[in-house]
Amino acid sequence: MTQEEIIDRLKANLQIIRPKMDPNVINAQSRLSEDLALDSLSMLMLSLAIENDFNISFDFIQAPKTVQDVIDFILAKTK
Repeated sequence: MTQEEIIDRLKANLQIIRPKMDPNVINAQSRLSEDLALDSLSMLMLSLAIENDFNISFDFIQAPKTVQDVIDFILAKTK
């Protein structure tokens, strides 16, 4: 799975969680809370969507700050 494939799937999940969000503003450098305005509930919903979509379990010690953090985590878990 490539980084671009993961970003596309993340965009699809974010569109479900935040339907008014413009998917074109989402990139690897996007900060989850500052740029994408995800609050704690949105982050929880995103983590559940990622677990279901990628068939992995979230076990972050520290919450991800950027989309790249999420991508790196997914890549590590799906190897």
